[in-house]
Amino acid sequence: MLIGKREKISEEAAKKLEIIMTVVVIIFAVVSYIFTNFVFKKNKDNIAVFVAGEKISYIDGKKIDINIDGVYTIEDGNGGYNVIEIKDRKV
Repeated sequence: MLIGKREKISEEAAKKLEIIMTVVVIIFAVVSYIFTNFVFKKNKDNIAVFVAGEKISYIDGKKIDINIDGVYTIEDGNGGYNVIEIKDRKV
């Protein structure tokens, strides 16, 4: 064995190495997808509404619920307002 000299690998060995690395990258991508979408899944049933930096749960006496379709109007006290619509579990 000579130290400092580079050995050339055959084209066949290079192709095998390329295939192995491609498979490793694909497996890593699939595992990452599974972890981000199933293992570390966030609760998507909750929404947070903030008015002037304060979290609110009720608008005009109605509880804000992602499971109940509705339209909510939030007034800012200065004549302005925002409208939030919840439909089909989407805001």
